[in-house]
Amino acid sequence: IEQHLSERVKKMPISRLAPEDLQRQFNAIAGSHPRTADLLRSVLRSSFNKAVKLRRMPSNPVLATDPVQYTQKEAATFTADEAMRFLQAADGDRLGALFMVALSLGLRKGEVLGLKPEDVDLDGRVLHVRRSLAWVKLPGDDEQGQWMERPPKRNSKRDLPMTDTIYRAIVRHIARRQEDAATTKGWRDSGFLFTSVTGAPLHQRNVTEAFRKLCTVSKVPTIRFHDTRHSCGTLLHVQGADPFVIQRVLGHSQLSTTKRYTHVPMEITRSAVTGLEMLIEVARKNQE
Repeated sequence: IEQHLSERVKKMPISRLAPEDLQRQFNAIAGSHPRTADLLRSVLRSSFNKAVKLRRMPSNPVLATDPVQYTQKEAATFTADEAMRFLQAADGDRLGALFMVALSLGLRKGEVLGLKPEDVDLDGRVLHVRRSLAWVKLPGDDEQGQWMERPPKRNSKRDLPMTDTIYRAIVRHIARRQEDAATTKGWRDSGFLFTSVTGAPLHQRNVTEAFRKLCTVSKVPTIRFHDTRHSCGTLLHVQGADPFVIQRVLGHSQLSTTKRYTHVPMEITRSAVTGLEMLIEVARKNQE
């Protein structure tokens, strides 16, 4: 709203706000940034629904506007070979365990940053996803921002198994973390599993930068950090995991969302089409 709504509309009393005012805004933005226009419409729709419930306005003007039409871009994902090369490069990195958890278990960036040592059950080899951490600036804040812990998205609290590889990576990370706490001057324990070199929570932009560097070092495509979730879902799908299991791992509330995270690689499609061709050829030979 702050960045994309015009000053004229911002200053307008909500009781006088007409659908035409909003439609012009959505149309103007949708020409170059359709996804932004769609998000703006969603935020306003939700906000005005609340205003109607509070009887601050008689009806929601967004409901009389046309939905924003846009085609969602296909997410980029790692192949199994690329995932292997990336994790090999991450193995010696200070945040290697973070990247292994994100890629192997499909955690959102805020979820992996929000992990605390007590969320790691080494005896049971289970990882508990209980919160999300983000650096946010709230309206009216004089300071630049603040850390905020939030519950994960709906149905995203989950318990995930640690494989032997994840277990070893986390054990090494915990040992390194304890060494840093004992030897680093100015260390202040923020209580999170993955921290900066001084024990502070990790900023998302720093994690993104470290992730991109590892992509370059491992000579794999530089995908978005969030695409590690798509990669996790896709690689689980390729090996035949049940869709409901993938939904559970990724923490989706609806199976329809999980379907958007499971992409079929070209080599799998090619293999299936080739198999169909061979099947038809066998049938043709049998007729002869």
